[in-house]
Amino acid sequence: RKNGEARIALSQARFLYGHILGQPRERTTWKVPVHVARAGQRKPTSFLMEKPKASQSLGRSRRRPDDDWIKVNAGQSGFYRVNYPAEEWARLRRAVAAKELDTSDRIGLQNDAYDLTRAGYLPATTFLELTSEYRDEDDVTAWRMIVESLHDFETLISDEPYLNRLDAYGRDLFRLAGKRSGWDPKPGEGHLETLKRTTVLGRLGHYEDRGVLAEASKRFTRSLKDPASLHPDLRALVYALVAQAADPSTYETLWDLEQKAALQEEKVRLLLALTKTRDAGLLQETLRRSLTDAVRSQDAVLVITNVATSRPSLGRDLAWSFVKKNWDELYRRYAESGFLIRRLVEIAQAFTTPEAAKDVQRFFGAREAPEVHRMVQQTVEKIRVNAAWRKKNGKALARWFASSKR
Repeated sequence: RKNGEARIALSQARFLYGHILGQPRERTTWKVPVHVARAGQRKPTSFLMEKPKASQSLGRSRRRPDDDWIKVNAGQSGFYRVNYPAEEWARLRRAVAAKELDTSDRIGLQNDAYDLTRAGYLPATTFLELTSEYRDEDDVTAWRMIVESLHDFETLISDEPYLNRLDAYGRDLFRLAGKRSGWDPKPGEGHLETLKRTTVLGRLGHYEDRGVLAEASKRFTRSLKDPASLHPDLRALVYALVAQAADPSTYETLWDLEQKAALQEEKVRLLLALTKTRDAGLLQETLRRSLTDAVRSQDAVLVITNVATSRPSLGRDLAWSFVKKNWDELYRRYAESGFLIRRLVEIAQAFTTPEAAKDVQRFFGAREAPEVHRMVQQTVEKIRVNAAWRKKNGKALARWFASSKR
């Protein structure tokens, strides 16, 4: 940038999740259609990038330099990720906060940031700083993408001492959207508003928002006397949040409701809720019952995998130990289906240490299970990627969370 005039320099390379492991860059060159949006300009600048590197003038802007953002791949029309220098990420953060980007660009920017972080191209702190500017977001797709990214992020830091700081970060991020959505449907609202409500309230509860958990408990208690009082769209949400904070008595109440439910859809809602308790003993009981007559055989894998993923810092180790302990029975039940037995192996992809990768190799190296051979290889590779990510980002994240005011 000089005197309001900007010129961008681009380079292209194949995006690899294994980049974080130091895998060599491939030198393939593509013809890439590039559309560049800029603050204050009505139409994007478009050109075709045919070489490994390119340069393009964007002309002058009347914007202050700090607010003169540039967004490559405007409208997310191209199938590629875009990284930026640190100062450009800062400008884009301000653009997100000011709602100056189109919805597709806000979604695409967030997705790019997380995938770049996941593969080691971008510091994890840059992703967190960008995502924190989405507090005023109103698009349900954007929120669902943020939920997905942050949950994977939670898995990666599940063994870190600053994990609870992510809860505070999440409460701050989702609070305004939760307040706007409220608990009760508004006249004439569409299904997207309903989906946004359950999405943002669900994450607030996941991040231990006391007000949301208390409201869920109140509505659940009322529904025990008057089932019709609990709106059908809120059932899965309320069950999950009540189970999260459940004591043994509430836990058994949820199981009783599941056993008596006439509709399979309601049974599944309750089963999934029972995988979300934050009590290790109750989670172990959920796992135990998954292989009894209390749970249909075809639903057991759903229960076990959701125990592992709902709160990875608690459920991952419990679920993986359960799978190893009961492997012979699980293999007998599900080996023929292929998909279900692979889903159980996939649980181990939530681990983040080299020791865990070795444990997976040892366990399956001592067993004949050709149906999962490829999944075991993929799982070991994923764990190594996770471990490399932790090594690359761990110290910087510890400092970032320590200095955070949330």
